[in-house]
Amino acid sequence: MENNKIEIPKRTKIDNNYKWSIEDLYISREAFDSDFKKVKKFIQEIKNYQNGLKNKEKILECLKFRDEISKTLDRLYTYAHMKFDEDSSVEESQIMLSNVQWLSQSFEESIAFIEPELISLGKEFLNEISLDPVFEDYNFEIINLIRQIPHTLSQNEEKLLAKTSLLAFSPSNIYHHLTISDFEFPEAFDSNNKLYPVTQGTYSLYVHSKDRILRGSAYKSLFGTYKKHQNMLASNLDMSFKFLNFYSSVRRYESSIDYSLFSDNVSKDFYKNLINIVKSNLQPLHSYIKLKSKILGLERVRLFDLNVSLFHFEKDISFLDSKEIIINSLMPLGKEYIDLVQKAFIERWIDVYENKNKTSGAYSTSCYDVHPYILLNYHGKLEDVFTLVHELGHAIHSALSNKNQPYSKSSYSIISAEIASITNEMLLLEYLLKNALDETEKKFFLNKFLENTRTTLYRQIQFAEFEMKLSELVDNSQPLTAQSLNSIYDNLNREYYGELFETDEYSGVEWSRIPHFYSPFYVYKYATGFSCANYFAQRILNKDITSYIKFLKSGGSNFPLELLKSTGLELESLESVEFTIKKFKERLKEIYI
Repeated sequence: MENNKIEIPKRTKIDNNYKWSIEDLYISREAFDSDFKKVKKFIQEIKNYQNGLKNKEKILECLKFRDEISKTLDRLYTYAHMKFDEDSSVEESQIMLSNVQWLSQSFEESIAFIEPELISLGKEFLNEISLDPVFEDYNFEIINLIRQIPHTLSQNEEKLLAKTSLLAFSPSNIYHHLTISDFEFPEAFDSNNKLYPVTQGTYSLYVHSKDRILRGSAYKSLFGTYKKHQNMLASNLDMSFKFLNFYSSVRRYESSIDYSLFSDNVSKDFYKNLINIVKSNLQPLHSYIKLKSKILGLERVRLFDLNVSLFHFEKDISFLDSKEIIINSLMPLGKEYIDLVQKAFIERWIDVYENKNKTSGAYSTSCYDVHPYILLNYHGKLEDVFTLVHELGHAIHSALSNKNQPYSKSSYSIISAEIASITNEMLLLEYLLKNALDETEKKFFLNKFLENTRTTLYRQIQFAEFEMKLSELVDNSQPLTAQSLNSIYDNLNREYYGELFETDEYSGVEWSRIPHFYSPFYVYKYATGFSCANYFAQRILNKDITSYIKFLKSGGSNFPLELLKSTGLELESLESVEFTIKKFKERLKEIYI
């Protein structure tokens, strides 16, 4: 077998122009340590307010001091986790992140008295201060606090509960260290016996390959490794859901779902209705799988076949070329938006290329007083351009929210976040579709929309149903084992993908590679975000951008569904989901023509 491997470079070999400007957060370790000591001191000082929140003046003073500490702590955490994600093998970064997590827990413990003391003042008083102009920055927080009265514990109980927060992160931390730092995957090979290193990042590249031998080999390498550790991973996920059950029970919620949805003021009925409307429209997805089997020449479609495009579009896109494409596609959003996109490239908000021990995937992160950041693992493929435009959606959303909202209202919900990012993807796709050079390229982008719908609506709802089944088991004192998880997951695979989908010894273990399951009841927000994004993209292309930009600037000043209502979109009606499924059917027909 030919030993021709693609080497993953060390971080020191990456050009600084393609690394994020992390120095904008802290110019030196000394500056970081100085803020760390300051926060540590402030955490002790805020305790002086305990038992003293008796009047408006002290309450406002305390909330402002809390936010001053929180802003600095956000900055510390952003820096620490970015340093860790650059290269998770560096011991100094591991220690730094651990120390900030410890400091965060200390902070949560130190402010545990605030909510119980405010609640003890009574609903009438809280309503009064929520209407007071001097509390304008905190009125939404106070309104939300009133909702939490039935679920808030005594001061001592809240303090004790705060001590468990770091423990609750343990399953996620264990998962991250194991799968990113400790897992080693056998090399994959293609139909020409060329060897390929398998990492979390490269696997996502290989499964898009036209070479089925490479896809299958990488699939077996990756999921064979996960399967070897499935019992430990199942135990770890079981512990994560038990923490969820613990918090929901202690805080007197009816179920883990109710507890998880409460912060966004989303009902369990909405969650279940969302699953039901998608499951009642699985036939279009089955038709799409049938089309895949026909075009790819496969009797049965397996998990590693799902990501292959049905039409050829092989073109390397440099990072600089992606910038031009993205800016052109986002022009309908207007000058204010485009100016921020330009800044993201010029001011090095983006960490572009993969290096050894760099965290996989992509994300955007931010803190209030510094511009946002984006982590990529850019390989020069079209999918990387979509990933970049997606993360820019998050980053610009943060920049607009931070500029237009006080710190206390700047953190937006995940539902709002996904709308901002996926709307960008939709605009990019419509731009590429409009500028397609021939019929094959046009069908490629039509297929891209079908894939987006499959992965961001159907697949995420499959995940959402999986989570619901798991939470119901744990809420009823049933353990999560590797065998039960594999069985539940593969049954959903068969149901969602239809009779032409073939399960195998690895397909059921895919649950173990989904990190979002350590943030339960998160994934449905991708599906809602995707459907809303289709709605907004259509309006933006019709020159209606005012309400959308206002939505981005509103940050976390209200519950996400209320913010959407202000734009004219009633999400509870699920109209946007029906619109998206209808669009899926129409574009599936276009490919058949």
